Amino acid sequence: MLGEKIRIIGIYASERDFNVDMNNDTQSSEALLQWTDACSLAPCIPDAATSLASNRTIDYALSNGVPLSIQTYEGGSSSDHKQILSTLSCGRDEQYWQEVWAE
Repeated sequence: MLGEKIRIIGIYASERDFNVDMNNDTQSSEALLQWTDACSLAPCIPDAATSLASNRTIDYALSNGVPLSIQTYEGGSSSDHKQILSTLSCGRDEQYWQEVWAE
């Protein structure tokens, strides 16, 4: 994985939230999963609910196979959704970074 580029992207859908519960919204989740499969992505779903209004898990991350840990943030927020935090584990190649930073 050290030679691969990793892109971290956040998307906010201002026109409409997806609000798809992968475990309970059969038709919507199937359409979303077909799209993620076509893009070589897989959902990473937190263990806790992310919607404060419905107690459902409707926020998640998508990964292209890079190991990703995800959890909900239990602190305060002005949103009706809990924020999600992701942890990306990666190694460090000292020689690689010395070459990159030397350029």
